[in-house]
This record gives sequence, C-alpha cells and structure tokens, in this order.
Amino acid sequence: MNSPLTENTQNLTLTRPGISAETLKAEGIRHLTAQEAYDLFGQFVACWWIPYYHADKSPVMCNPVVKVNGQPVTLPAIEFGRGRRDNPQGGNKYTQPGGVGAHGHIPKGFKPVKGGLLFFPEGEYKTLSMMEAGYCAVGAGGINNCAVKGGGALVPELAEAIKVCAPRAVAFVGDADTALIPAFSGAMLTLARLIHPVPLLLPRLPVNAPGKGIDDCRAVLKDQFNGWFDAIVSQSVTVKLDATPEALALLLLHREVEALKTLTDKTAVTRDNALKRSLQLAAGFFDDVPTRDEIIRVTSDVFGLPVAELNQRAEQTRIEQRQKRKEEWAAKHGQRVCAPAPVPAAPALAADKLPPIERLDDLMKDLSVTTPPEIIQRLIHQGSKIVLAGNSKIGKSWLLQHLALSVSTGSPFWGLPTVQGRVLYLNFEIQRAFLKQRFLKLAAASAITEHGNVDTWNLRGYSTHLGILMPKIIERVKQCGYSMIIIDPIYKGLGGRDENSAGAMGELCNELEALAVQTGAAVVFAAHFSKGNQALKAAMDRISGSGVIARDADAIITLTAHDSPNAYTVEATLRNFTPLEPFVVEWNFPLMVRRPDLNPAKLKQVGGRKASYTTADILPLLKAGPLTTTEWLKLAEKQAGMSKSTFIRLMKSAIKDVAAIGTADDKWSLPAATPQGVTSATSANSTN
Repeated sequence: MNSPLTENTQNLTLTRPGISAETLKAEGIRHLTAQEAYDLFGQFVACWWIPYYHADKSPVMCNPVVKVNGQPVTLPAIEFGRGRRDNPQGGNKYTQPGGVGAHGHIPKGFKPVKGGLLFFPEGEYKTLSMMEAGYCAVGAGGINNCAVKGGGALVPELAEAIKVCAPRAVAFVGDADTALIPAFSGAMLTLARLIHPVPLLLPRLPVNAPGKGIDDCRAVLKDQFNGWFDAIVSQSVTVKLDATPEALALLLLHREVEALKTLTDKTAVTRDNALKRSLQLAAGFFDDVPTRDEIIRVTSDVFGLPVAELNQRAEQTRIEQRQKRKEEWAAKHGQRVCAPAPVPAAPALAADKLPPIERLDDLMKDLSVTTPPEIIQRLIHQGSKIVLAGNSKIGKSWLLQHLALSVSTGSPFWGLPTVQGRVLYLNFEIQRAFLKQRFLKLAAASAITEHGNVDTWNLRGYSTHLGILMPKIIERVKQCGYSMIIIDPIYKGLGGRDENSAGAMGELCNELEALAVQTGAAVVFAAHFSKGNQALKAAMDRISGSGVIARDADAIITLTAHDSPNAYTVEATLRNFTPLEPFVVEWNFPLMVRRPDLNPAKLKQVGGRKASYTTADILPLLKAGPLTTTEWLKLAEKQAGMSKSTFIRLMKSAIKDVAAIGTADDKWSLPAATPQGVTSATSANSTN
C-alpha cells in the first residue's frame, strides 16, 4: 500500500460535472500528492493541479515564495496554476503558489471571439464547461480575484483576454447564490471601473437554478443548457459606474425574491442555506441602516420570520464574522482572542399578534362593529385605499392638493359632502416653495381661509423603496389622528421595482395597506394611464403597469379625456359603496370643476376618431328572434365584422340599458319581442 508521499497517481481519473474527460485531459490537469505539491510550489497539500496559459497557449510563469525559518525565500520559476484540494479546509477549496498574487485562467483550448461577449466565470472548471459549450470564457479565481492586490489594475490574463477579443461587453458569471454575498456588489463595481469603457454585465444565475454553479447547470440541462443560459444573458444587469455597492446589492436581491420563495431542502441552493446567506448579506451592510433594513424586510417576506428576530440574528452573524477574522489574524501572528458576548435574543413574537378566528354568528351580533366614517360621501371611507388615475400632466397633483384642503375644512369636493378631518400630504416631488404657491392659489380659488388641519411632509430628495421608508413614516404619524394621508407621487416609492411586475406591485400594495391599517387613515395616491385609446378600455383597465394596483384599491377614481377640451369624465369603481354615476369635470386652473351640462359618455377618441361600433350594430340582429350569446356573437362577427371583445362590451351595454333582455331558455331578445317566460334583464349567459 502506498503512503501519501509515494501515492501512485497514474490510475486516478478526474471527473467534473458539465465537462468532458477529453477537455480535462487536453488542459493538462493532473493529480499531485502532498509531497509532489510541496516539491513543486511549497504547499504540502494533495490536489488536482490546473495549469494556467496565455492566449497564445504558452504557460503563465511565476516564482513562488515560501517561508524558511520565518524568512521569505523565492523559489525558481515554475508554470503557474492552482490546485483544487482533495480535502478542502473550511471554505478554502483551492491552493496556489505563495507570494505571486491572483491570475486569470485562460484555458489551453481558449478560442478568442472578436467583438462578442467575453465571459468571466468564477472558477476554472466553470470556465472549461462554458468553453466546451461554445462560449468565449476566461476564468476569474473568485469575485475578489479579478484585480491585482490593491485593486488598481486587472490581473494580467483578464486584461490580455480583453485586448485579444476586443469584446462589446464582459459578463461576469457567478454562482446561484452570488447575489447574497456582501462583497459581490463592491467587487463588481471595481471590475466595471477597471474594464471601462467596456460594459460589465451580470447575468443572473437564479438562486433556484438547477445547479449551484454554471457547470452544474450544464450537467443537469444537457442539450437545453445554451438556450436556458442565453435567455439569462439577455436579462443581464448592466453595472453602472456611478452606482453604490448598497444600491447594486439591493437591485440584485430584489431580482431574486420570487426565486428565493421557491427554494426547498432539495434545491441546489437550499432554503436554509439561502436564509444563512441572506443574514450574512444583512450583516455585511449592517452599518448602512436603510440597506440593512431592506435586506431584513425582504428576508422576512421570503422566509416568514419576524423582523426583530432577523435583526438579532444578523447582528450575531456580524459579530461571529468579526470574531472569525480576529481568530484568523491571531492564529497567523501567534496570539489569542477572547470570545465575544452573545447578542441578546429578540423577544419572541406573541401568539396573539394575529387577530383571533371568530364565528360568523358572533361577528354578525357584535354591535361594536360599524362601518368606518365616510370622509367623502359615497366615495371614500376612512381607513381605505384610493387610487386617482389619469393621463400624465392633467393636474392630478393639483387635484390631490385640492382634496387635502377640502377634507381638512369639511368643504364639498366635486359637489360631494366631506367630513372634516386632519390631512397629511406626503410630498416627494414638488419643491417646498412651489408647494406653498400651489396651496395659496388653491385656497384662494376655493375661498378656503383655514389651513391648520393640513400637514405637509416635504420628502423631496428622500425618495427610496417604500418598504424602507414606510416603517419610519408609520412610526412618525400613527398617533397623529389623520383621517387622510395623501402620497404624491407614488412612483417615487417604487425603489427600482418594475411597475409591470405583479409581485413588485403586490409588495407596494402591502406597504400602503400597512399605512392605512396602522394609522386608521384613508391612503390616497395617484397613478398614470397606459398608452392607447382609453375610451375603448374599462375604467380600471386604463391604469398603467400591473393590474394588481387596480384590483387592490378600495376605490379607483379615473379621469378620462372627454371630447370637450380640458374636460374629463370621472368614473369611480367602488368596493364598499353603491355605484356612483359618472360625471364630467373641467380643468379651470387651478381647480377641476364639475360640468353637469356635459355627457360623461362622450369620451375623446384617439385622433378625433369615433368608436367603430355601437349597440345599434348588434341589436337589429335580434329582430329575427331570440338568440343565445354564441349565436348572437357569430352573427355579429359574420355580418358586422366585429371582434369578440367589442361584441361583449356592446352586449353588456345593451343589457345595462335594458335594450336586450334574457329569456327563460337562456337566450337574448329585444324588449318589444319578448315572449312569455322572460325572467329578468340578465340571462344565465350574461358575462356580468
């Protein structure tokens, strides 16, 4: 039996996921016993030795430095490489010649591609896997090994690859959990500055990827790998040179939220590991309170743990990390370090924090449960969420400011009675001096002389993710007794979130709901319309972005352009009130005033074009006798060339106006030709 020092390595075969045996052999990767490694570069550790090359396939040379009797000694020049340890020590998987710094891994089989994408995978084996898959790839030894010591320049081989390839962009490919590493964002900003003007892309290898590394993913996906990875590359984050590590870290974290929620104990990155990584991320940004708080908020949302507990665990993680660094330094210098005191545990979440389950019979008999006050009669209840929507630059902010003055004084708003209450106007956009001018003009035009019931909070310049700001806002105002809180504009609270993402807008709605629930105030904000002809859309479908905003609000008030100049049809979609008939208002600076003489149905058409079809196009089709919905639709398609969506819209209008009625046999008929058996104005076939 061979000892470790005389081990026969000829019969050992290296296998790696996502890489063929032929590529591993062609790269000259070989096994070294501990003695062979010591003889080669002065490190007594058994490993698989991975040679490094230049673009012309010549080996990278170095002079290892070892210590003899405490003194550095430079060894003769050898071909540089790194060794993958047979037995990793903690998180230390690799070893390399001492005193020579970081190098980039240009594989022997590297084939430069001019003007394309140059990939920097994190590690040699990942680089070989990508190269074998047809990508132009050069390896980085880790996220912090792209630059020489001090960060003043790229490592020579990465700079050489950029010079040879002249790429249109460089893409750094990390592992599936790289976005949760605190140092990653800062390292990528350093890399972006070093390769400038070449852009740096960060393809998001999602945390729920089929493998932890890119080579693992290729092994799992096989022939589907390239298509999968190309889709990821197409959605890469471009690193902006003026970004901060904190902002980039949050951007990358927010992109992982939905993937984090899918993790289990069976995924490549497990749920427990992702939680541990998230706490390490929070610990890494512990001194930047807004960033730490947002990381904790996201972690709480994903893993369902109390914020107080996560803060305590993040602080403990931070202390443990510091202690580990001290111990490593002490071991290196022969000193001893005392253990730190533990962080006191966060108080457990009381079981009664959630409301109790109650019997319906008890709820119905509870005389203390009453509907909240109507701040604006037939339109807004206290404690509800209201969205005011319209096209950009039509005066929505002026309207919200007028609303604040009306409620604060109990003055009618659009002719609707109001109940006087204290109002807070959260201003994220307008300069303080101009906000003052606006309220002066509105008060004068409305003949309002009392202003003491309106508070303004000027937060222009403090806009960020509303999830970060909301706890601070709630803490400041929850005891103030506001009946209404107006947030203007709401997009300032997106914090980089995509307004078209249902998940992101769901988060925003929850943040607004927390404000309404914890303060008892009605929360009002404005939203803008999508592009296109709004006259052809249902009122709640006119709002831009995800439909979550429209579905979540208790009241949706839309202002749609009327065919009369500077006039708008007001439509209210209400959850808790009976329907409010549409009406028209006109912009008469600085107020929107009601115009009862204008027909709210006459909406402005794009380019002045009238709607192509009316109910007059579908009602005559019923003259031949009662029709099912399907029969009626087929006739409309055949005789009028009408689309299904247009027909359904007009059919609903006809039913609402009782121009068509339902029969007992689930058909539709004209009122004048109603046979016996008519049941009601709505049939089972109605889409309402």
